[in-house]
Amino acid sequence: MSLLSDEAFPSMESLSGCHLLSKLVVEGKLQEDIRSRHSILHFLPESLAKLVLIRSEIKQDPMAILERLPNLRFLQLHNSYTGSKMVCSAHGFPKLETLKLISLFDVEEWNVKENSMPSLKILHIEGMRKLSLIPKGLKFVTTLRELSIRFMSQSFVDRIRVNEVGIEGEDLYKVRHVPSISFSSTYN
Repeated sequence: MSLLSDEAFPSMESLSGCHLLSKLVVEGKLQEDIRSRHSILHFLPESLAKLVLIRSEIKQDPMAILERLPNLRFLQLHNSYTGSKMVCSAHGFPKLETLKLISLFDVEEWNVKENSMPSLKILHIEGMRKLSLIPKGLKFVTTLRELSIRFMSQSFVDRIRVNEVGIEGEDLYKVRHVPSISFSSTYN
């Protein structure tokens, strides 16, 4: 299912009854009710295996809700979160295999707790210009096989790779176990 709109989606409540929905792409602003205790994402069905959010402008950390989706295997957040901090809790994202974080321009801090994302194989980080460190908790994600870093600052990249004279970046220990790490299009 794909929802595309230039207008803000007034509610996603109708999705909560879609018990067989496995793939969802939402492009456009998600209307958040500031009076509600629940995130707009609260209504996503547990059956979701693939979720792509593009230009959603979510103000609350989406990970708190998304990490509870028991069947989620693929998650892409593309310019969809406007907050400065994200947290992946212990035992969150039990089946997530692919995580793509693209153009989350305001995220300065991303915490990954031990025992989070125990099935993660592919991680793509792109265009997160305020993120200065790779999460320490990634060292516990032993299933991670592919890490792709794109359009990130040179200082971010330097922290996780070996330079031309053989000196290791100070954060390389967090991702040393990953067999494939690629970098492209860095900037100063």
